[in-house]
Amino acid sequence: MPRPTDRAARHQQTRHVEGGDRRSKYDGPVIMPEKKRRPERAARQSRPFDAAEMLRRIVRALTQADWKRLLPRLGIVAAAAAVLVGVIVGVRALVGDQPAQAPPVATIPPGVATQAPRNYPARGAALSAPLVTASPGGPRDLSFGAADIAFDQDYINMPTGIYDREIVFSSGSGSLAAEVMKAVYLYNLDTGEYQKVAETGEYKGEIYETLVNHDWIVWLDTDHGTNNKIYVYDRNNNTASTNKKFMLQNNKNGKPKLRLYGNTLIYMERTSKTVDSLVLFDLKEQDQITLFSFDEVATYGVSAPCAYEDWVVWAGPIAEEADQASGQDDIREEGEVSAIYYMKLSEDFDANGPHPRVYEPNTYVHEPLFNGEVFVWLDGNKSPGSSLYVSEPGGEPRLIETGVTTYTLGDGFVVYGKNEGVWVYIYDKGETCRLTSEGEKGILPVVTGRTVVWINKSANSDRDVLRYIILTDQDLYPERASDGKG
Repeated sequence: MPRPTDRAARHQQTRHVEGGDRRSKYDGPVIMPEKKRRPERAARQSRPFDAAEMLRRIVRALTQADWKRLLPRLGIVAAAAAVLVGVIVGVRALVGDQPAQAPPVATIPPGVATQAPRNYPARGAALSAPLVTASPGGPRDLSFGAADIAFDQDYINMPTGIYDREIVFSSGSGSLAAEVMKAVYLYNLDTGEYQKVAETGEYKGEIYETLVNHDWIVWLDTDHGTNNKIYVYDRNNNTASTNKKFMLQNNKNGKPKLRLYGNTLIYMERTSKTVDSLVLFDLKEQDQITLFSFDEVATYGVSAPCAYEDWVVWAGPIAEEADQASGQDDIREEGEVSAIYYMKLSEDFDANGPHPRVYEPNTYVHEPLFNGEVFVWLDGNKSPGSSLYVSEPGGEPRLIETGVTTYTLGDGFVVYGKNEGVWVYIYDKGETCRLTSEGEKGILPVVTGRTVVWINKSANSDRDVLRYIILTDQDLYPERASDGKG
């Protein structure tokens, strides 16, 4: 289970003692001495209550009071009470209602393998079902069971690496005016335990582009200048720990965008002042090839590629022929539309090089994702007005949402962020559901398979807090349980 924060630990280790704000270091029960009453007071307290007698005493006290001296004091008391009421009203107006306490950490079902990939029931053809009309009560809320991740660093970078029940991210503490993300951590969702994998080796360096799977952990160690080093950690290497980590490459011209699947690492690399290249590196065989190059087309160089199983996917300009590996011949005039290039490494690669397939959705394409069923992409370079689309290869694009800049593709659904909320779109039935409950704030969602992680902006903490949920068939397809197809 996650460890309590330092604040919570300190709270649990202190005891409040009656009679002030003192704290006792004594670990045993606090025993207060019994107060003794004077005999005459005990006698008065033993008498039965007489309302008529009490009223006569009040009248006598009022008639005998010195009102010339008492009225100024009462005025001061009334003024102080008015000031106190004003302060309380002002504070409530500024602060507002406090958020509800976060739910307890979810219990992970037993018997689930930490790293073994899982097979999910086959679904119908993607996008074949009609769109689901939202109920009058609004979209379904799938946030039940989401849990926070406790961590002992102040800041957590977007956790781009998820593999089954493990996530990897960079983190650190200190002032944001200096470099903060100085170390790589591997966190296990089942146990709540984590380990530091590595620290930055650069002067004023930070770590980004963290990725993980069963065999490898990959990250980028950068000084935000001419040192942008790709490091790889071999999880199956049983030799000394110093041999587990090795530097793959140093990109002097900028920070590459990394993607990992199996032994395949792909990334966009700035190879010169005008050329960006899509590079594929086989981590097991230590082989590197260039799949595609963009000359003086900067917009596609900033678009991250995608790797899924044996597929490699990227965005590029439209070409007259799909079987042109460079993508630079017969390019149409640059306009508002571009293409998704995708290739199956076992089929679309021979001695003459790569032969990618091309899907033209009739929109601009930025950072396409693929899960073997559908493509998902933005029609802008993550500008505030960008729209999110989904389509099968060769199919008609379907608009998911507008005003989206962060999105990710899971098993059967798309997760995206909008208006500080996290949403899931189940594409084979066109239904949009909530992953953050109404009023809850979350940003930067990431998903692999059915595991979704995002940054919880509603957490009652001075530190960054991650939140996650593992979606099930019951969450996504409740109608199957009711009709016996679950």
